[in-house]
Amino acid sequence: MGSFQSASVRICHELGLPIAEVLLVRGQGGTWVGVIDGRLVKGPRIGLWIRVSQGGSYRGVLGSVDDPLWVSVGEQVLDVSPAARRGGPGLSALSKANKRPSFGFADYSPAVALPRSFDRAGDRFHRRRHDGRVVMVRRGRASDRAEPLRLDLLDMVDPYDGSMVDVVSLEPGYAVSDSLFGLDLQRRPDLGLSGRLSAGSPGRVLASSSYRWGRHTLSADALNDASPAGYELGLDHSSGLPSEHENRLIDDRGRGLVLSSLSNLGRGLRVATGFIHSADAGYMGLWDSLAHGEWRQRNALLFALQRQADAKAKTQAKLDLNLGFWQTDDRREVAGRGLALGDADGDGQLEQFPNGVLFTSEHQLWVGRLDLEVTQMMFGLSGGVRFVGDAAGMSGGSVQVNRGDSGVALGQMRSHPLLGDRPSFVDGYGSAEILVEAGRAPWLLRGQFGAVAAPQNDRSWTGTLALSRRLAGSSSALTLWSRPQRRLLDRHLAVEGYLAQGLSDSMPYGRSTLGDQERLLAPFSEGLRYDGESVTSRSAGVWRYAWSLGLEELAHSADGVDRSGQASPYADDGSLRSWWLSGRMDFAAFSGMRFHGSVWFGQSFAQHISKRGLQEPELDADWTPLSEEPLWRWRNSITQVVAAQWMTGGGLETTSPVRNGERSALTTLHSFQIPSQIRIDAWMRYQREQLAVTLRADNAMAPYLLAPLPRPDRVPGLLPVTPRRVMLSVEWRPQGRSGRAQAFP
Repeated sequence: MGSFQSASVRICHELGLPIAEVLLVRGQGGTWVGVIDGRLVKGPRIGLWIRVSQGGSYRGVLGSVDDPLWVSVGEQVLDVSPAARRGGPGLSALSKANKRPSFGFADYSPAVALPRSFDRAGDRFHRRRHDGRVVMVRRGRASDRAEPLRLDLLDMVDPYDGSMVDVVSLEPGYAVSDSLFGLDLQRRPDLGLSGRLSAGSPGRVLASSSYRWGRHTLSADALNDASPAGYELGLDHSSGLPSEHENRLIDDRGRGLVLSSLSNLGRGLRVATGFIHSADAGYMGLWDSLAHGEWRQRNALLFALQRQADAKAKTQAKLDLNLGFWQTDDRREVAGRGLALGDADGDGQLEQFPNGVLFTSEHQLWVGRLDLEVTQMMFGLSGGVRFVGDAAGMSGGSVQVNRGDSGVALGQMRSHPLLGDRPSFVDGYGSAEILVEAGRAPWLLRGQFGAVAAPQNDRSWTGTLALSRRLAGSSSALTLWSRPQRRLLDRHLAVEGYLAQGLSDSMPYGRSTLGDQERLLAPFSEGLRYDGESVTSRSAGVWRYAWSLGLEELAHSADGVDRSGQASPYADDGSLRSWWLSGRMDFAAFSGMRFHGSVWFGQSFAQHISKRGLQEPELDADWTPLSEEPLWRWRNSITQVVAAQWMTGGGLETTSPVRNGERSALTTLHSFQIPSQIRIDAWMRYQREQLAVTLRADNAMAPYLLAPLPRPDRVPGLLPVTPRRVMLSVEWRPQGRSGRAQAFP
C-alpha cells in the first residue's frame, strides 16, 4: 500500500447486495486499479474497471461488457501513509463514515406516460373511463377519488372527479415511493437542457423539456390530439330517434400542458410549484348517448413544501404541505340534438330540444394537506407526535340546464333551481397521533395511535403498527392500520351524480338528495398487509424479487360518487372488503438485458343493495363479489442493448375477463362481458452523443382495447379504448449522451 496515494472503501453489503467489499485504489501515477473479493461476479466474468466522470465523481463498473452494473462512489480521500496504517484504523474509520453506495443498471428505455408508469406499482393500475378520463384502479377496483398521486411533490389528481393528467412523460430512472395511501413519483432529469418531441398516428403530438442547474429543475410537458383516434360506435339508444347521430365516430381529441419547478434549498427543504391545463372531448353523453358536443376543461395551480428529517439528528422534524387550486368547466350533453320528450307542462305539445338536453357546470375548488411530524431520540427509542390536516372547499360554482326537473324544455340555459349558484363551503378532518419507534437490528417496530376529528365521522381514532426486518439482501414488513381517507367533496357534491336520472326508466339506487345538514360519513381504511423483498446475485446478473399480500375493509367508500351521472352513484353504499396477492421480479443481466415482470390477483366484495329510485337504499347482510375490474393482471417488459448505439424492447400485458356485477337490480341491467385482453408494445431506439431517436408502437397487435359501458342495455357492444398508436420521438441533449441510470432495486 505504500506505493498508493489514496484509497476509498465501501462496505457494499450495507446496501443489501451480498458482497463484502469493493476497494478502489489510485496509484502514484494517477491510474485507478480495483480489487473485488469475487462474491458478486464469479467465474470468468470477474473484473473491475474504473471510469472517472466529470466533477470528480468516480464510477466503478463491475462486469465484462458495456454498461452492466455501476456503483456511484463519490470522492473521499484518506491518507494511507505507513504511520496511519497500523491496524488499519484509517480505513476502518473511512468505511464507517462513508455514505452507502448506490447500485443500478443503465436504462435506455423510451419515456413512458405518467399513468403507465405506476402500472408497475404492484396493486395500482390505470384505466380510461367511458367519458375518456384516466382514473386509478387500486387493488382491483376504482380507487377513492382523493387518493394522492404526486409527481415532483405535486398532487396530480383532479379533486372533482378523481381523474389524472396523461400529458406527462417520465424518463427512465424516475423514483417511485409506494405507500399504503398514495403514490409518489419523482423525475430525475439530466443536468443542463434536454428536450423531446414525439409525433405519430393517430394525430398526436407530444413535447417535453427540462432544464436542471444545481439543485433546481424546470419541466414542461405538452400534448395535443389534432384528430380523433378513429373509434366508432355501432348503435346507441338514439337510433331511429331525431337525436340520432349520423357520425358514429367517438371524439377523443384533447390537449394539455403541465409546467412544474422543483428546488432543493438545502437542509432537507424542497419547494415545488406547478400549473396544469387540460381540455378534452367526451366519449359518451350523460344519458349514454354518443357525445359530439361535450368539452371539459381544467386549470390548476399547485404548490408543495417538504422538509425531510436529518437522519443523524437526535431531534427530527418532517413537514409536508400540499395545496391545489382547481377550476373546472364542463359542457355536457345529456341527449343529442332534435330530441322530443313527452308533454311536461300540460300544453299538449311535446317538449322539444333542438340543441339536445344540455347542462354546464363550473366550480372553483381548493384542496390542502398538512403533515407535521416531530420525533426525539432517547435511550435508544424514538418518540414524538404527528399532526395531519386534510381540507377541501369550494369558493364558487354554478350549474345551468335547458331542461327543468319536471321535464319542461326551458328553451335556453338557465340556472338549476337546486344546484344553480353553488354556495361556498369548507370541509376537512384532522388527526393527532403519538409515535413510538424502537428497534434492534435487524428488527424495527413503529407504532402510531391518535384521535380523529371530522364533521361526520363514525370513528374517532386512528392507528398504525408496523414491524419490519431488514437483512443484507432481504427485507420484510407486516403492517396493521386503521386510517381515514379523503372524500371530502363527495359530502357536498354527491347530488350532481343524479342530474340525468329523470331521463332514465331505471333510476339509480342510492340517495338522490342530501339535506343541508346531512353529510356522508368520512371513509376509513382498515387492514393488514405483508410485504417482502429480496436481492440476489449470480454470474449472469442481479435479481430482485418483491411480493405483497393483504386484507382491507373500506368503510363508506365503495367507488365514491360518479359525478358524470352515468354509473349508479351509491352515495351511502356501506363498505367494501378486498384481498390481494401480488409479486414482482426485476432481472438485470451483465449482457445488457433488463427484464421486469409483475402479477396481481385480487377480489373485492360488497353488500347487496335493495330498494330503488327515491326510496332509501338498504344494505343487505350478504356479500357479493365484484367483477367490474380485472381479478388478475400480468405485465412484463424487456429491454436489450443490441450494440453501442442500438437498443430494443417491448412489453406485454394481459388481464382477466370482466363482467357486470350483481350487487343490485340496477347493476344487472349493466350487462357486459369482456374476455381476457392482451396488449403488446414494442420499441427500437438509436442513441448517439446528443441525439436519440425512438420508434415505438403501443397496442401493436390490436386496433384497440375494450372497456365496459355504463349502460350496455342502451348502447350495445363495448367501448373501444387505447388505440394502436405509432410514435416517432426525437430527443436532444446538448450535454451529450445521458448518463442516466436506474437504481437497483
